[in-house]
Amino acid sequence: MKKILTLTLMACLLVSGAFAEILPATMQRGMVMPVSRPNNPVIQGVSSTTGLAIDPNRAYAPILMTVDNNQYALPHWGIDDADIMYELPIQSQGWTRLVALFSDKYPQEAGPVRSARVLHLDLNEEWGGAMCHYGQQEKEGSDVNVASREYGLAKKGLKFDGIAQRNEKYFVRVNYHPAPHNVSLFVDKLYSEEIAPLNMVFNPRPFLFTDEKPVADRDVNSITITHDGNKDTQATYSYNPERNSYMRSTTVKGAYLDLKGNGTPVEYSNIIVQRTRLTYNKSTLAPLLPDVVGSGAAEIFMGGKYIAGSWSRASMQERTIFYDDMGNEIALQRGKSWICLAPESTSINVE
Repeated sequence: MKKILTLTLMACLLVSGAFAEILPATMQRGMVMPVSRPNNPVIQGVSSTTGLAIDPNRAYAPILMTVDNNQYALPHWGIDDADIMYELPIQSQGWTRLVALFSDKYPQEAGPVRSARVLHLDLNEEWGGAMCHYGQQEKEGSDVNVASREYGLAKKGLKFDGIAQRNEKYFVRVNYHPAPHNVSLFVDKLYSEEIAPLNMVFNPRPFLFTDEKPVADRDVNSITITHDGNKDTQATYSYNPERNSYMRSTTVKGAYLDLKGNGTPVEYSNIIVQRTRLTYNKSTLAPLLPDVVGSGAAEIFMGGKYIAGSWSRASMQERTIFYDDMGNEIALQRGKSWICLAPESTSINVE
């Protein structure tokens, strides 16, 4: 019976023109040196993170927020306004946590917010933004307080912990989901009352963007990312050629919707898996990504194409650069991006 089902599946794939394949878990691809490169120029009236039109008079101020990725935290809210959604490991067995980066728009509220790890502050340092979370790890060797002091976040007034700082007017529990998956952050209010008054100048680190679709040879219409076999955090990104975007769906909850949205799936123009090493600080609950400075392989999906690329980052205070298969800095499609920082145990199935 199993053999018959397998043959039937293969026949369906052949008829539909689809071919399923698990990409090799390549950690390094060539030698991309993590040398410093100048930031790309800022284009007036164009977002540095999405390539979309924005108010040219709008001040740039990135806000990063940790997002619960447990199945009971779905659907999320406010995430349709995030320029970039990052996915990072939070513990062993394929559990992940998200980080939403807001700069084009600040939603009235977004969530659910959860606790931070050092790797979230490492990511925030790339953007030099405000870091928002609800609780934090304080284990010696992976203490968020230590990382915050090292990066000067609290001193700058850019660290917002809804528990330690008791920011009840910005972090509130709502009734959308049961606890602990129910903390909401008033992002726009936080910006207006806390960040804007600082009068800080945040330095954009623009991606390159293009209006042309990539010309890579490999067509890929569906990407399924699975972390260490975990079905709860597994997600599929299906390409819509008419909209030149990917619709995300999770295995356990289906279409990835914004609870405050219009009922349509959130769309992403670029899907990137950035390969890097994962370690633990004496506990599978204390993840560290020691190699986010350096270089590695990157699986890049955009415009219905697959590009076997790479990445480099010269220091914690510098941007991550993504490259195509020829070693040139890649120009992304305009729109939102989903970037997954993943170890070797994360598998990528494409069709």
